[in-house]
Parts: sequence; C-alpha cells; structure tokens
Amino acid sequence: MGLLLLFLILVWSRSNMIVGIDVTKSNEWAGARSFGRQSLHYIETTPNPYQRAIDSIMTSSVLDQDNLIPCYGFGDATTYDQDVFSFNSNDAFCSGFEEVLMCYRDIVPQLYLAGPTSFAPIIETAMTIVGESGGLSIKCKLSILEFIACKSS
Repeated sequence: MGLLLLFLILVWSRSNMIVGIDVTKSNEWAGARSFGRQSLHYIETTPNPYQRAIDSIMTSSVLDQDNLIPCYGFGDATTYDQDVFSFNSNDAFCSGFEEVLMCYRDIVPQLYLAGPTSFAPIIETAMTIVGESGGLSIKCKLSILEFIACKSS
C-alpha cells in the first residue's frame, strides 16, 4: 500500500528551493494504517517518513544555489488551511537541509495536527518569496514534487 507524504519542494529558477510540510491530522490516520499505529510525524530513534524524505533530498541540495531554504509547515492547529508557519521563529531561512531536519525534529513534538489539507497557503507563500526575490514567472518556474513512501510487506 502506497502512502503519499505531503512534503512539497517548490523550486524556482533552477537554483532555489522552498520546503513545505503537511502537518494535518491526516498524518495520524495514515500512520495508524502504515507506520505502526503512530503519526507519520512521530519522532523516535528510527526516522519517520518525513525525516526520510528530508534526508533523501539532502543529496539534491546541489539544486539550491545559496543553501538558504525557506521552510514552512501547514495544516496545524494554528494555521489550519489559511496560513503557514516558519520553521524558524524569526522567519529566517534554514541554512541547508541539515538545519531543515534539525528544525523539523524540534518543532514536530510541539505541534497539534489539524487541517484540512490545503496547498494554497504554501503556494501563496512561495509566490511571495519568488516575487520578492525578483524570480521569473512563477507559472514557469514553480514545480511541486510529492514523495511516496511504500509500506514494506
């Protein structure tokens, strides 16, 4: 059974990334079926599916020219389907995927998963960042990647 992780990497102008991670309650329901009855965000010694996804894109960090990665969560009890929250309290970008992973580990235990799932807030945030950076047309330069984790039989 395949499991869709709503983990978005928004790429613009071939040299910068924005990370958006779904923290809706659906991660508890999906994890109950596929991740040992734990939330897909459950933090322990074994990496969860989101940690594995972040780790797998660390090798793609060559795609990010300046190594500064805007990183956001969406769908928790403070943002619902209306907004995003930054992984850094001062809204600073993460310095590489190692920091993305470190911030993820720090933030997740404090979150209250909610919903509903909506990509609109993270896409709007990406459009703002690209616009402020002088990026080219978002329509041409924005890609959404989804990671699929398969439950081992």
